[in-house]
Amino acid sequence: MEVLQLIKASTLIFTNSDFVRNALGLTGCGNAFTIYSHIDIFPEALQEENETYFFRQSATKLIIVGTVTESKGQVDAIYAVKRLIEKKYDVELVIKDPSYPGYMGNLNKTVAEESLESSIKFFGFDPNPYPAFNQADIVLVCLRNEAFGFVIVEGMLLKKPVIGTNIGGIP
Repeated sequence: MEVLQLIKASTLIFTNSDFVRNALGLTGCGNAFTIYSHIDIFPEALQEENETYFFRQSATKLIIVGTVTESKGQVDAIYAVKRLIEKKYDVELVIKDPSYPGYMGNLNKTVAEESLESSIKFFGFDPNPYPAFNQADIVLVCLRNEAFGFVIVEGMLLKKPVIGTNIGGIP
C-alpha cells in the first residue's frame, strides 16, 4: 500500500496547513483537519545580545532566517538586494542559520561577484534567533515551497513586516 493510500485510510488525518491537505488530495475529506502550529516567543528570548548584526544605521535592515539551502531562496534575496541598491535604496541583508557548505560557497561567490559584501552578511546558527529578528526592519521568506512558514509567524509575533513568496502554505 502506498503512503497516500495509507493516509487516506486513516480514521483521523491532521495536516499543518490547508496547502498540505489540498496537496494530499484531502479537500472535502471529512476526517482531515488542518491544525496550525502554536508558537510562543518568551520574553527572555527577546533579551538584547551583544552581537551586532547590522552595521549601517541608515539602512533598511532585512533578515532571512533558516537553513541555508537552495529551496529557501536566499539567492533570490541576494538578487533583490542588488536590485534595491541599483535603485539607490540603502539596504542591508543578514542571512542567518546553518547551511550546507557547498551551497554556502555558491552564495558567497554570488555576493562577491555582485560586489555586495558591504550589504550582505552571513551569520551561523544560534538557538535563539530573536535578538537578530529584533535588529531587523523586515523579515524575508523566500521559500520555493513550504508547508507552513514558522519564520513568518515569528516575524509577525515580533511585529515585523514580512515579505514572503506566494507559494505553498505561505499564503
